[in-house]
Amino acid sequence: KSEIINNITYGGTIVLNKDDSFFNFFYNKAKLKKLNIISFSFKKKADISILSIKKIKNNYKLKIKVKNKIFFFIVSFSTKNYISNVLGCIAIIFALNLDLKKIKKKFMNFKIPSGRGDIKTVKKFKKIFRLVDESYNANPLSMSSAIENMNYYQVKKKSKKLAFLGDMLELGDKSKKFHKDLSSQINKSDIDKIFVYGKHIKETFKYLVKRKKGRIFNSFDEANNHFSNIINNNDLLMIKGSNATGLNKFTENIKKEKFNVI
Repeated sequence: KSEIINNITYGGTIVLNKDDSFFNFFYNKAKLKKLNIISFSFKKKADISILSIKKIKNNYKLKIKVKNKIFFFIVSFSTKNYISNVLGCIAIIFALNLDLKKIKKKFMNFKIPSGRGDIKTVKKFKKIFRLVDESYNANPLSMSSAIENMNYYQVKKKSKKLAFLGDMLELGDKSKKFHKDLSSQINKSDIDKIFVYGKHIKETFKYLVKRKKGRIFNSFDEANNHFSNIINNNDLLMIKGSNATGLNKFTENIKKEKFNVI
């Protein structure tokens, strides 16, 4: 990524994510090119940073500091990676000297693409529940993000948070380690039960605390039958795995009976 910096005109502008572990590396390289650096951050002090998130009915009001000025924006989602993307967009709009006040509600028009964390209320198994579709693909970073996002979703007091995970593919000789590492994050999350399908994801399941262990499925028919027995009204089910696992097709079959799109 840093090679991009080599081709920016001297005196040009670069927008950097301060939460990125490579921020200092990019920052120092950009400084050598005498670039104008605009930083954004979800959790640190930066040129563009989030001060507060307030829920207003079905939306969220963001209080954001842009340099030394305060702006408010209305958005439809509150997960960390989504807010980070909003901050990145604001940084670019600021860099282009455009009027930030004109986009106060523009982010409400954004729809999360199918399979990348879109949420639908579905009626399936004679129950009505929410489905978080993360089935487009899976790698260590996106899987970690999807698990973290589960902490942001709210459910009713006696409802459950469930996750159905498949293999992260094409990870080479580090596959076992990456899958094992997921278990630590899941154990710290508020996900109630984890269900898995695939060869590599069994490594994740193996190191889960007992109370979070759901079941290892050997087929999608088995998964379908099990979920039909355990899912209740108002539960939340997140599905994620690499495309080649077939989890996306399993998810599509559930979404065919959608009630509405959130």
